[in-house]
Amino acid sequence: MVYEYLNRQQIPVLAIELDGKEHYTDEVVKERDRKKNEICKAHNLHIIRVENSYARRYNHIKEILVGYFKVRH
Repeated sequence: MVYEYLNRQQIPVLAIELDGKEHYTDEVVKERDRKKNEICKAHNLHIIRVENSYARRYNHIKEILVGYFKVRH
């Protein structure tokens, strides 16, 4: 979770989730992700999904975050 400060309060602005193959094949997981996406959208919380195979590819994740913050700020 990434936070920004607003009036001395931490406000969540970004969540990062690692997704394995079950996020694309398991109906229970897909439904849970759908609900999570709705909650994030309703609260203006961005969620970045990263495929598990990239979990240890730190430069790839860094590029995702740099791109995100360039657009956001």
